[in-house]
Amino acid sequence: MTNKEKRCDSYNKLINDIKDYSEEEKLIRVNNFFNQIFYIKDSEQYKVKDYWASREETINSGMADCEDYVIAKFHTLLDLGVDEEKLYLCYCILKGQEHHTVLLYYDKENSYPIVLDNYNKRMVCLPDREDMSPVYAFNTSRAFIQKNKKGKELNVEKINNVKKLRNLIK
Repeated sequence: MTNKEKRCDSYNKLINDIKDYSEEEKLIRVNNFFNQIFYIKDSEQYKVKDYWASREETINSGMADCEDYVIAKFHTLLDLGVDEEKLYLCYCILKGQEHHTVLLYYDKENSYPIVLDNYNKRMVCLPDREDMSPVYAFNTSRAFIQKNKKGKELNVEKINNVKKLRNLIK
């Protein structure tokens, strides 16, 4: 069995095993599964500055950059029944000025989100991530400027990355 086949089998087993788990347990298991995938920059893997891989491409290659981890987690959690209104891709800046993307999970409308990240693998509330400054967060229907770790709603149609995400969902 090839590594690709092993990853695909592991992914299918994960989905079957956790489909009836609590939402919190799904978050933990999905985050842990994808965080095992090898990190690689798009310039090395795809020979371009920025490429958004689908979940299937990430699983098949066994390699990802931060957006790829987030897209794979986002789509997997949607497939497992997590409401999209709870999930947001968040573009942020890490201390040292490195650009990064994480997945945010809002349990309730006005709660602080939980951060699912490949860099800091421990899931914590956004205010506890002192190493990152959120810039904006979005899913296919909503977008926010993340000032002071609380969001101000934006016109989602004006965010180019929303179009990329919508194309990956189709």
